[in-house]
Amino acid sequence: MAVEILSRQYENMFRPGDAVDPAIKENWLLGNVGVWQKLTIEAAFSVHIKFSTTNNLFLDDPNVLTLTSGTWNDYGFAEGDAIVVQWIHQNTTVSPPSISYNRIPSGGGFAYIGRIDVNKAYLVDSLGVNYTTLGSQYTNIMPATYSEYKITDAVVYSTKRPQGIKFTYGHMENGSGTNLTSFIDGTLTEFLKEDTDTMTIGVTDPMVALGNQSGMSIASTNITYLGPDGIAFNYRFEIIFMISSFFEDITNFEQMISPSQTFDAASLTDNFELIGYPVYNNPNVQIKNQLTNTAKLGNTGWFDENFNGLPNDFTLTSILYQNAASTTVSQLDHANPIKITAVIDGVTNAITGKFAFGFAWIPIEETDYKHNQYPFYKNLKMQTGGDAAAFGDFFPASTVSTFTPASAVPVSFGYSNDAAQMDATYVRFMATGTTQITFECTFVPNAAFTTLMDAKDITERNYCIWVSMADISQITNKSNRVSMLLDYNQMDTYVEPIGAFPGMTIEYLDHTQDETGVALTCGNDFRIEDGILSRVFYQTDTATGPTIPIPTALSYGIIVERISDGLTYELDKYKVDLTQFPDPTQYNFDASRGFKLGAGNNKNFIKVDHWPALDTGTLKGVRGLYGFKLRWEDWIKRINVPAAIKTDFYNNLELQDGINNDWFQWLSNAGYTFSFVVYTDAVLNGNNVVYKNTKPLTFVDYDDNSDITTAIKYYRESDMTLLVGGTDPVHGGNLGVILDNDIVRIEIDYTRATGTWVSLANVYGINTIEVDGGAGQMEYRQLSSIWLPELDNPLLPISPATLLDVQIISPTLLRCTCLVDPGKLINATRYKITGREGCK
Repeated sequence: MAVEILSRQYENMFRPGDAVDPAIKENWLLGNVGVWQKLTIEAAFSVHIKFSTTNNLFLDDPNVLTLTSGTWNDYGFAEGDAIVVQWIHQNTTVSPPSISYNRIPSGGGFAYIGRIDVNKAYLVDSLGVNYTTLGSQYTNIMPATYSEYKITDAVVYSTKRPQGIKFTYGHMENGSGTNLTSFIDGTLTEFLKEDTDTMTIGVTDPMVALGNQSGMSIASTNITYLGPDGIAFNYRFEIIFMISSFFEDITNFEQMISPSQTFDAASLTDNFELIGYPVYNNPNVQIKNQLTNTAKLGNTGWFDENFNGLPNDFTLTSILYQNAASTTVSQLDHANPIKITAVIDGVTNAITGKFAFGFAWIPIEETDYKHNQYPFYKNLKMQTGGDAAAFGDFFPASTVSTFTPASAVPVSFGYSNDAAQMDATYVRFMATGTTQITFECTFVPNAAFTTLMDAKDITERNYCIWVSMADISQITNKSNRVSMLLDYNQMDTYVEPIGAFPGMTIEYLDHTQDETGVALTCGNDFRIEDGILSRVFYQTDTATGPTIPIPTALSYGIIVERISDGLTYELDKYKVDLTQFPDPTQYNFDASRGFKLGAGNNKNFIKVDHWPALDTGTLKGVRGLYGFKLRWEDWIKRINVPAAIKTDFYNNLELQDGINNDWFQWLSNAGYTFSFVVYTDAVLNGNNVVYKNTKPLTFVDYDDNSDITTAIKYYRESDMTLLVGGTDPVHGGNLGVILDNDIVRIEIDYTRATGTWVSLANVYGINTIEVDGGAGQMEYRQLSSIWLPELDNPLLPISPATLLDVQIISPTLLRCTCLVDPGKLINATRYKITGREGCK
């Protein structure tokens, strides 16, 4: 039996003509995350067997047809089927051979299958009477070759249409093309159409979704009957879908690292299974395509890449959020409309371009988006224009906004699995330069969306926004189209701070200090990569009155603030919902930053606790703790940067033009202050207010101490052979060596030009390793002489010690030594080694 795929075409919304141009059309999956596509499949359904020398048919008088391979049900045949057996007889004694066509029944019409017994079919006539003979044949084996003749082109077929068709569609990694289960949640995405045998030629009907749909983003699946074609019946299937490799968890967005399905050389592809049911509701009889025949490789990408890893030709020049009062804010609001304006440069033929945009809520609870009956895009409350099912979520460049009160469709309603929607109005992609496009959209959460998000902590209100763009003149398979991530952020309502929260103090604790100790930073010596614990103390009044604020949330963060006008940009922020606690005496919020540190290391703390030592009458003491690292990852691009901030910090001599995660660059701008900040959300006399407390933070960059010279040496631990890698081709200097099959000893020497190392009692050390240009702070590993390491740390102490080995080799030479276990390293070709010594 067969479901033969006659054609397979992919169409994008921006150049639909490419899909039907024989010289251009793609029959493989090509695209980027977050963009709707259309797949059109034409397939022929037939119940037949073509016999071969390895799959013979035996004619056994008086009425038995016997298969040598498989069963009759395997090929879609069932009892009661009207069938024909036909073949060609070639007389090979003459040249050219003479040909005669033969069939059963010989006089025309049909024979019928009265009974099936595995590989045997028993024939009857139209009245149900057993055949008494299959006729006098040259041979009872088909096909066959003899000295004087050949039997070829033997086939048995039934001219019946499938009574139902099931369609299963899946996206999977290249090389896994026969596994249709979703990489999102392991489910199958299936659709069914009943009564396909009664469909009229040219009629299109929707297919019905079966079971869970959460593993894919499919907006519509339609079927059209095209008519008979010989012994087959042809149908067309049209699927509108979105590549949905958005995330495995939120760290993909936090670290701007693609999910594994599209990471590096990895790519998604697709495949499908079409099952025809010759006898509906009989699972023993079905016909389907072979997945191995329809498996192909795909070429798909994540955000900010052209398909699978090709360069991004476009630059996000600026992004601006404004509330209804035109006040600049930092993010979308889950309760109020926010206008976003994004300027993108590098778009050739911008004035004739076609574009798309998207919003998605990024949930952290798997139950919100896995294993349910709704498609993935609805589970994420996406907004892409409201017309996906009609393949209409694209926007040509225009000076006129869509979804306005004057428009035929005044609002783009968001997609959702319930009533909670992120709607959109005033959508426009406007060419504001020869190669520049400005995207504008006002995102409008409806009341149900606000209610849903109000019930969640801010850490659960993550979202992303993206746009799709390309040089429209380029054909699809040569297009430079990219899904550009405009922002990953958290929805919150902006309230202008009214001042500092009364009595709040902020302190810094360095690497050596316990969270309960006295904050006496040794020489105020903070350096890039340092871990710091901020400690906050304040009192909250449990009495009530119009002048008494009632704190509802506490946010920790790092900000830069323009001295001239107070323009603020947040480099880091974490918000704690205090309304989950009945009163301040029950504050006990406890979370982790997720850094790779040993158990109990306070530089991983995020805490808000009741602090009884500060209790005075109705005033209750509160202690807050927030650990962070002084970030250094200049290769990681920051994506939610307002235009004014970009202008002030732009530096084309730095990676990402300076708009990166190297905090020393942000500290070094003379027009800005750099501070740790605590925002306190509160209710004051019935109004929502925000207090803002800051503490300046200063630190220095790498190799800033001119009095100390640093040298790093590598030895094979087994025989103490010095390992020399030559000159580093990227950064200059000596290139270290890490062996992939042996333990390596790393010695970091600190040599003083003046003064001496007096005692180990007042010095500490840290050796670190990370993938060069990798995930940065979340994969950064350190071995310290103060804190015990985590169990899977690739940096090992010198046995039997449990900490970094620190020794004074001579009055001017301090040495910090550890081992590297290659079996615990992230697989990479380059690693970065740094060291830190400090006083305690």
